Amino acid sequence: MKKGKCETVKYMVKSRAHQVLDRPEEGESIPHSSIRDIVPLMKTGDLIIQIGDGGLSDRFNRYLQWSMFTHVLMIIKDPPDDLVQAHAKAMASYEKQRAIGPQTIDTKGLYGFEVQPGGVLFRPFWMYVAEKELISCTRKEDYPFIWRPLENPAVPEDGSMKHYPKLLPLLWDCVGKPYEKKPMQFVKGWMYQSSTDDHSSVFCSELTAWALKEMGLIGDKSITSNFMPGDFSDQRGDEINKLLAQGPIPNAKYGPLVNVDYQAEKFGLSFQPLRKILGGHKYTNESQ
Repeated sequence: MKKGKCETVKYMVKSRAHQVLDRPEEGESIPHSSIRDIVPLMKTGDLIIQIGDGGLSDRFNRYLQWSMFTHVLMIIKDPPDDLVQAHAKAMASYEKQRAIGPQTIDTKGLYGFEVQPGGVLFRPFWMYVAEKELISCTRKEDYPFIWRPLENPAVPEDGSMKHYPKLLPLLWDCVGKPYEKKPMQFVKGWMYQSSTDDHSSVFCSELTAWALKEMGLIGDKSITSNFMPGDFSDQRGDEINKLLAQGPIPNAKYGPLVNVDYQAEKFGLSFQPLRKILGGHKYTNESQ
């Protein structure tokens, strides 16, 4: 390993070591708000930063990153119907493995844009909330997720994706895109050593950084695979806001973190891929 990389690793260990937090108290110092209060305020570019579900993959990621945040997704508001249908078709095999009951919360045209091991997901935000509520209820433990709103004075306050014209081609490009297939790209990104973008397959924070790049919020020279989920929080020196301050749009920034209370929502949901992980339970409203 070259000297520069050694110095990078030493810096990361020194600066991140105190960021690793253990369950279940993590995130409790972050101010809370209910899901129904934040939905009317959400707009394109807002972030959901997830405190993991406590599984093996989650624990591996948090110690690898030295951060309690292990997943990130972006909110997209009012996407065109043909784009929604194209993603739904690409996700058909994923969606067939679960049955979702009536929607009980109106998420007002909001979609979650993320990538999981099965590939890129672009689905109504209430489905993401339902999935989180399922895991929380079945395991009888809260799994927080954090909302971080985008403040962009260069676009109207309605928050529609139409104000970011370069975002639409990216969303089309991501239809059916697979999860990261090159482990070394993730490792190099963790060390901040990636030198070029490679979007043939993506991991979650890379996808989010790519979207911010196309939205014109971070500079063209930013390497998207050098972003980890914790970099979008304010608990690593607020790196994302430092980058936005140097970006093309004056005064664009992310606001404070908000811990979202969602557990009061009721969904009829059976999530078959998780049944084995969750001890064979099948979730319904009655199981609460």
